[in-house]
Amino acid sequence: MKNVLIISDDLLLRILEYADAENTPFYLYDTKRIQENCRDFLNIRYRPLSVNYAMMANSNPLFLNIIKQEGLKIFVNSLLHLDLALKMNFSGDEIIYASSAMDESTMRRVKSSGAKLIVDSIGQFELWQHLFPDNPVGIRCNIGELVVPRKTTGGYFIGKQSRLGLNMNAISSLKG
Repeated sequence: MKNVLIISDDLLLRILEYADAENTPFYLYDTKRIQENCRDFLNIRYRPLSVNYAMMANSNPLFLNIIKQEGLKIFVNSLLHLDLALKMNFSGDEIIYASSAMDESTMRRVKSSGAKLIVDSIGQFELWQHLFPDNPVGIRCNIGELVVPRKTTGGYFIGKQSRLGLNMNAISSLKG
């Protein structure tokens, strides 16, 4: 019964009026359910725990405000989303930035925001080390044969055939 959406007649009428006025598409949020889901994630028995919502799934400011109030952090993969996260008052230490196409100017912008950066290649790692040698950086790992990959319409995002992340040999070669 927890996954049943109950809509009052008044709310249903308002939704239909809104849709008839050609104000589509629109989002209808069950704020209480979103808050419950956030709390469930934050109550996972694992420490240290950081729950970062992937903003690329939904960057609606009203939604982001709900999850921020509940204590979730944010994960972004573009400067547009980084700027929105900062505008929504996520602090730099509440933001993780990872992107497969990062140049020097992007790295400088991420660094100046205070966000945590995740690199995706040896080239990105070396560039970060060159620009900011005393600053930590995360690495996206491609764990290759340790998982059974599944092809999606966007290709492979995990496994040996993925174009994303550093494989175990690349990780072993890192210095810095």
